[in-house]
Amino acid sequence: MKITMNNKPTPFHIWGDEDFDWEALDAACWYLYKNCKRWSRLGVHTKEKYGTMRVDCYFFVAYEPIQELVYPGYAYSQLPKWFRSYIDFPLGKAVQFLRLDRPVRWWQRKVIKYFWLRAAKKWSHIKDEILDEYDWIMEE
Repeated sequence: MKITMNNKPTPFHIWGDEDFDWEALDAACWYLYKNCKRWSRLGVHTKEKYGTMRVDCYFFVAYEPIQELVYPGYAYSQLPKWFRSYIDFPLGKAVQFLRLDRPVRWWQRKVIKYFWLRAAKKWSHIKDEILDEYDWIMEE
């Protein structure tokens, strides 16, 4: 079934639909999460909602660069407070001043685009469900 949201037809599925491949959608979510974390240290949270892939991205902002690159996507810091205060936070200020965060974010956007489109190609029978939020997050 398709519904219209913002003048765009959107796929819509309800749990119990037997004509939809739920395992493929779960595999596509895991594929995007795993590869973005591996190749660009991008924190990505994926989930299924109404039979479509929902994606939350945590791009590099260089506030605490070591935390963001070693533990991407964590909501709470995994490093000790003394390390964050005396090493990670000052390093983040230097990274922002030198604008070294921009190439990292550029690389992260390239990686998520590549693997998101690759997932849609790999599981082509649910392409609409995988690419439902693509143009909104990638602003295309």
